[in-house]
Amino acid sequence: MPQYGAGMTRRSTTLLVAVVAAMTAASLMLAVGPAAAFVPEARVAVGATTFRDVITKIPGLTHYYPLDAVNAARDVVGTVNGTNHGATFGTNGATFDGKSYIELPDNDDFSASSTGAMTVVVFNTITNWKGAGASEYVHWMGKGVAGAHEWTFRHYVQGGTGEAASRQYRTSFYHFNPAGGLGAGSYFQDDDGSTERMVSGTVDPTNIAMWKNGVLRDTDALSGYSIKPANTNTPVRLGTRDMSSGYLVGRLRRVAFFDRKLSAAELKTLYSAQALTEGSGVTTPTPATTTPTPDPVVTYGARTGGADRYSTSVALFGAFGQVDDAVLSSGENFPDALSANYLAGRLGTGTLLTSPRTLMPVVRQAIYRAGIRKVYITGGTGAVSAPVETQIKAMRVGNDPTKALITVVRLGGVDRYATNRVINEYNFPALASLKRTVLLATGKHFADALAVGPIASHKLFPLILTEGTTLGASEKKQLSHFNPTNVVIAGGTAVVSQAIEDSLTLQGYNVLRLEGSDRTRTAAQVATWATDGIDDSLGNTGTGINAPQGFDSTTAYITTGNSFTDAVAAGPVAGAANHVILSSNTPSSLGAGIPLYLGNKTAGLTAGHTEVGTLHALGQTGAVSSALMRSAAASIGATAP
Repeated sequence: MPQYGAGMTRRSTTLLVAVVAAMTAASLMLAVGPAAAFVPEARVAVGATTFRDVITKIPGLTHYYPLDAVNAARDVVGTVNGTNHGATFGTNGATFDGKSYIELPDNDDFSASSTGAMTVVVFNTITNWKGAGASEYVHWMGKGVAGAHEWTFRHYVQGGTGEAASRQYRTSFYHFNPAGGLGAGSYFQDDDGSTERMVSGTVDPTNIAMWKNGVLRDTDALSGYSIKPANTNTPVRLGTRDMSSGYLVGRLRRVAFFDRKLSAAELKTLYSAQALTEGSGVTTPTPATTTPTPDPVVTYGARTGGADRYSTSVALFGAFGQVDDAVLSSGENFPDALSANYLAGRLGTGTLLTSPRTLMPVVRQAIYRAGIRKVYITGGTGAVSAPVETQIKAMRVGNDPTKALITVVRLGGVDRYATNRVINEYNFPALASLKRTVLLATGKHFADALAVGPIASHKLFPLILTEGTTLGASEKKQLSHFNPTNVVIAGGTAVVSQAIEDSLTLQGYNVLRLEGSDRTRTAAQVATWATDGIDDSLGNTGTGINAPQGFDSTTAYITTGNSFTDAVAAGPVAGAANHVILSSNTPSSLGAGIPLYLGNKTAGLTAGHTEVGTLHALGQTGAVSSALMRSAAASIGATAP
């Protein structure tokens, strides 16, 4: 990914992952904060009763500043105490009024060049995105001064001039050469309002990365402009960097420095502890025998969303990091996109969405950033136009003029069913590797096909589309070629007829129908099959086609039932993590299916099929509202025996 200077940022558009609120429901403690969608779950250990208990158990902590009323600017794990210049301290951290700051004296632990690697963690609230003393961006925390640049966090000025005009709500983490100029930068661009976020930056001799709420949002190589971290022997300032590039209007608390790169699980653990009280001292926590066991924690505010469907697909695609291949589907028409999950699973990658008419800039940057070498387009030119294909073919891998041009493979047919067959049978697997199960769903509507998307992607079960009344030539040929033992139908008889099911049974296939009275109930039934299995006619679960598919219930994604786009892009991500996607009725209406599935679970973090620890929304609040997520969390365990 290209690097950027002290006054420069990328020309790509937004990636958004929203934040959370807190609520108490029934006997659950619904804790503030999302967990990453893309890595194994990590949570606060049982017995940890304060934030201090949690952070001091993570190796590599060198300096920690709670910035609360008790500790003010004191370093509670080291000896590098800060000096306050006008900030006020309270239970929510240090408040900065646009002219105040805190200065931490120079120390080698604040420089990645001295430690070899470094992680900086800070809980940040911006109460006024205009900031103070700047027209373009506010450096609200950093190390360095003019002529001796090192690293910084910054946000762009709301209503500001220059680059700020197109970068509203962008938060960035940069590392510079000491002389300034070009630097490597990572960012996220989320309209968080005045909601607290946990912002983290990691840097080592080769890469810089930015995390929000424990989720990796962006990463860059330092090599693009020969960025070589160096110790500038300058102080770290909170609330500003050097008094000449703006001041924060907002709050900071729990500022921590580590002398290594924390893992995703460790950062998620810190974020999951956000709601805990601060604690005191750095001694070993009270033994669990004398500490009440905390209530189970449910994170219900995790969210991956962008300014539009294309940015959301980019945010989700980032879960796969550096990959050779990408699947590209139309963001306006669903039929050909429905077949993307199986293809993405076979390729070990994700799905990006684009306008049918032109390659979206944010998608172009994602292709460069991931180092994509080959793009697979699903559908003919009516789905994704020839100009889009031409644009991609003119791109070079990683936007590097010395590297090869990107290859494009178009997989399309005369209609959605022919396209489905072309995609499923592309580079046909060896007979010995064929799965014994195929999935069958209507090609006329998107909801049921998308519900089984994570299963198609992870289990590599081909998803065959049908018009729903009788099996067409495409479906029959695929059944012959894949030669399955089991056929799993997603949807009721109104979308895949009873005649089709009867025909399949007569042909000797084991047939399982996953259905509900509406799309939300069908999605719940699919999720139940994936995690728990489905009772057969005798009430037995766990054998044959009814058996659970090895999916983990601890995280469940929630998408709107009104649109296909977010679920298309999320299918490979959820599948890679063995998690299911549930469908709401509307952006603000839960529907019956989500409580049906979650009601039989309990709050908890144990991997398997009985507990739920994270609910992860797909899209912004216009797609899945915060109130809906709270209602979903409150439904956990509501109908459990």
